[in-house]
Amino acid sequence: METIIHIIIFLTAVIEIVLLVRFFTLCNHVEEIKKKMVPSENFQAMFLLYCSAGEKEKAKELLLHEISLDKMFTTAFFSVLPEHDKAKQAILTKYEKLLKMVDVTLDFETVDKYLKG
Repeated sequence: METIIHIIIFLTAVIEIVLLVRFFTLCNHVEEIKKKMVPSENFQAMFLLYCSAGEKEKAKELLLHEISLDKMFTTAFFSVLPEHDKAKQAILTKYEKLLKMVDVTLDFETVDKYLKG
């Protein structure tokens, strides 16, 4: 009987150690995910750095990623809600200068065709 109790205690300890390691691993991954999901505090500085260094493709990629993190993004690009037009205008207004700097035009007519058809 004592042997079974020792085995159960041993297995419980092993499981707790494994769970603890997994917990800390997940905490590390949450930080990485947060960095990808939350708009960057130094976005404009990085964007201007890429533009000033002639790295337009990197600047464009950074800008499009930043737009995808905007709270109006889903409503502007994948919504048929009444506020769809307001969201489109908000995105265009907010990022107009930056889009021009990297020669990008957002074609909302294509988006609207897709959403309606």
